[in-house]
Amino acid sequence: MTKPAAKLARARQRLAAGDVDGARREGEALLGADASDAERADSHLLLAACAQHAKDPVLGLRHARMSIALRPEDPVAHYLNAELAEAAGDKPGAIASLDRAVALKPAFVQAWFYRGILRGEGGDALAAIDSFRETVRLDPAHARGWNNLGNALRRLARLRDAESAFETAVALKPDYWLAVANLAKSLRDTGEVERAESLLRDALARSPSNAPYRPLLVLLAGLLRARLSGRGGTALRARDPGRARGKCARVVPSGLGAGRARGGRACA
Repeated sequence: MTKPAAKLARARQRLAAGDVDGARREGEALLGADASDAERADSHLLLAACAQHAKDPVLGLRHARMSIALRPEDPVAHYLNAELAEAAGDKPGAIASLDRAVALKPAFVQAWFYRGILRGEGGDALAAIDSFRETVRLDPAHARGWNNLGNALRRLARLRDAESAFETAVALKPDYWLAVANLAKSLRDTGEVERAESLLRDALARSPSNAPYRPLLVLLAGLLRARLSGRGGTALRARDPGRARGKCARVVPSGLGAGRARGGRACA
């Protein structure tokens, strides 16, 4: 390992341990060192991740683009550029970066998943479905991919296909309470109200009192019970709570050492 490479490895370890300032200093020092273009590209990528931690997407974008200029074929740099572009308010730029990332690395599961989220939020349900289908094709155990696929299908009124996707998500992760709620709503929408109510009753029995989305499960179960007893009519209109963008857990591709939440976003 060359001296710059060893320093870069140490900087990544610092970032993974939460020492953002220390990692930034190491990365900045490497830019003036006798390093190769590849090592400089890695240094800029590290500094982009540091800026992301510091909630400075403009600075992060500058470093991400420098990294891409030095090594245009790096899919991780394009992925990080997408995250920073979105944080800076440039969603089309983020999507373009993700398009490039999956073109460079067709098996890049996290990039397909993220692309599906942004496409769906932009109103392109068909593109979202394509991205989520590719996500679960590459990783059939990706519960969040199945859940988001179900949501995209439901937006196009493909209710049976959506139900199947939600069922797969719940089968993969029985305590994925958002997917349970989505499956219950899908069953309700296809007229299987008793099955939906039974699903929610079981989920409430298994979920701890502080489980994410438990209030939604309680609300749906109560409304479905009311419908079954003939008191609820057709006014069932439960919504998912607080789906503010930016509050979703994100994936950081391996290699950055950023130490952020892994496993993809947990959005509806």
